Amino acid sequence: MNVPAHSRFATDLEAMALAVEQAYQGFGRTAPNPPVGACLIANDGRVLGLGSHRGAGQAHAERTAIDQAQQLFGTNAARGATLYVTLEPCNHTGRTPPCTEAIAQAGIARVVFANKDPNPTVPGKGAEALAARGIQMIHQPNDAAERLLRPFRQWITRRTPWVVHKIAFRRTHENKLSMIPESQNTFARAESLRLAHELRRQSEAILTSVPTILADLPKFTVRHTWDHDDLSFKRKIMIVSSRATGLTVETLHTVLPVTWLSETRAAGFEVLLSPNLEHALSTLGQLNVHQVLVEAGPRLSEHLASTRTAHENVVISVGEERDFVLRTLANKS
Repeated sequence: MNVPAHSRFATDLEAMALAVEQAYQGFGRTAPNPPVGACLIANDGRVLGLGSHRGAGQAHAERTAIDQAQQLFGTNAARGATLYVTLEPCNHTGRTPPCTEAIAQAGIARVVFANKDPNPTVPGKGAEALAARGIQMIHQPNDAAERLLRPFRQWITRRTPWVVHKIAFRRTHENKLSMIPESQNTFARAESLRLAHELRRQSEAILTSVPTILADLPKFTVRHTWDHDDLSFKRKIMIVSSRATGLTVETLHTVLPVTWLSETRAAGFEVLLSPNLEHALSTLGQLNVHQVLVEAGPRLSEHLASTRTAHENVVISVGEERDFVLRTLANKS
């Protein structure tokens, strides 16, 4: 990405917004790591570098932003600059070296970070390490960055995914609300359709049921917005099925259309099966799934509501000319 050298950012909030925008580029593809974005700003307000973490084993956002600045403006470009990052920089060696070393070696003078690292094994270590080396550390909470980190926070502390329940209704002629099958031309507005597919892009797995598949033959692919280009990562479709005793992934073809199974796997999905909701979420957590999107019919949706399983509800009420979207966090206290 080319950096607009003429850009100016008057406040920390404006620079952090650009870092958040970068982080969203990897949202849904970074597991087991969190999505992170970074923006490197010179003292005169110029944008020196932008960075987005795109997946485990790939460069972290901070290092990408620094590398870009040095490529565009020289090896000393980051000296004295301010780094805005959505998450406290890491101070441990995993598949990649610690970001604290890259920051210190680049000569960055100030780091503004939106979220403290929620990993219980490393609280405060990155900020402490950089402060000890004379770098000014500023914790500046940011609502958009906090929303971005919710799935990772849930997974790293509970080892189960953040559950997003999407449900679409249409009012019938009898003035009743009816759920809309995924296979139908669901929404009146392109914005609603794009939102539904963005939720898929941001989720490593989709949770559904056998009745939903039999009724709708849903594709579950991302089609109305851009998708990640990492072909090595397979989204998961977790099918909750308590109705077919003894059903296994190997025998799914006995209850589901063989064509749907083959086309779904050919589209890059890994199809999984679970006997109940609790087992499904536990299994997905073990598979490093940070966020799961529920796309199912009335029975599973009612079970989600009665057990208060969902962390976030996205309700789309479909009208003749416009749709109404309500996105809320569940009260799980």
